[in-house]
Amino acid sequence: MLVVVAKNGARVKWHGEGELVDGSQLRHADAEVRCALAAKIARLVAGLDAKDRDAVQRKTLAVLETLVRDQTARVRRIIAETLKEVAHAPLAVIHRLARDAEVAVSCPVLEYSPILTDQDLLEIIAGNPVSDRLGAISRRKTVAEPVADAVIRTGDDAAVGMLLANPNAVIREAMLDHLIDVAPSFEAWHRPLVNRPTLPGRAAARLAQFVAENLLEALAERHDLSVAVLAEVRQAVEARLGGRTAARAAATPEDAMKMAEEHHRAGRLDERTIAEAVRAGDREFVLAALALRSQVPVAAIRKAVAGHDARGMVAVAWRAGLSAKLAEMLQQRLAVVAPNDVIRAIDQDYALDADALAWQAEFMKNST
Repeated sequence: MLVVVAKNGARVKWHGEGELVDGSQLRHADAEVRCALAAKIARLVAGLDAKDRDAVQRKTLAVLETLVRDQTARVRRIIAETLKEVAHAPLAVIHRLARDAEVAVSCPVLEYSPILTDQDLLEIIAGNPVSDRLGAISRRKTVAEPVADAVIRTGDDAAVGMLLANPNAVIREAMLDHLIDVAPSFEAWHRPLVNRPTLPGRAAARLAQFVAENLLEALAERHDLSVAVLAEVRQAVEARLGGRTAARAAATPEDAMKMAEEHHRAGRLDERTIAEAVRAGDREFVLAALALRSQVPVAAIRKAVAGHDARGMVAVAWRAGLSAKLAEMLQQRLAVVAPNDVIRAIDQDYALDADALAWQAEFMKNST
């Protein structure tokens, strides 16, 4: 017989069939009693050896399945933390915990449970889980290719960053190429991309075009690149460092405009170049680049920046043909818009409709 005694002296006796005595039912027991019972039963299940497992598990399963439905999240969290790495935990219990509405309950199981199959994980991802749950899946000891694909397709940038940082996540080359396409606007991805255990040659060369300078050295010193690719990476690094020195030397608006015009004529005034300049703090170069691409006067853009005008910055970015994620960066880093006022991308698309953006950009263009 298992006896659980709470601090308040309440006693719950369990005879091995999920039956509570003292005239009480489990669901009506004190929360502290239920937590203590959850801890004891979960530890009992976790510690069973093969010869005792079937006999004892039949006796404990009824109580465990009742507790895993408990309305108090702390009860369920105790079970999840105890059973998260147990290979012989009851399948139904683990499945329920993995889908629990409380992230403190579901995330430990999603990250650690060896019982969850790839199919289980794919079904959970298909249910549009919150970012925390996707992140837990991305941090698993191993992440198979189909699961990695599914996480990436959700478009959750935080979970994708965790996936990239997981050396045991299997990411297809085609999917990695896709991530590098959009990575200029996701700075948090840059370090894990550079540090991936293996990088296709072309991926390394492309990363060298936009990652921050403090990551370029690490990229150039990778040992898994061919001589030809390494030479291409180092060439890109040298060009980047030279160009960045020149950009920082452009102290005046006039110099910045000349440099932006040179990039524009050469077809290099693209999203990557502008994102790099934003991260490097090259304010005048960014203003000039936005003006050239959007055909909105620098004076109007400067006014939007000074006024912390989120809507104006989004309209200029849209008119310039830049991504909604880069528009977020421009609001945050250039215009220093308050976090609650930032107009954020929705599934990597602009939150405002095209007509509203066009009107705003035209208004700015004609306001100077």
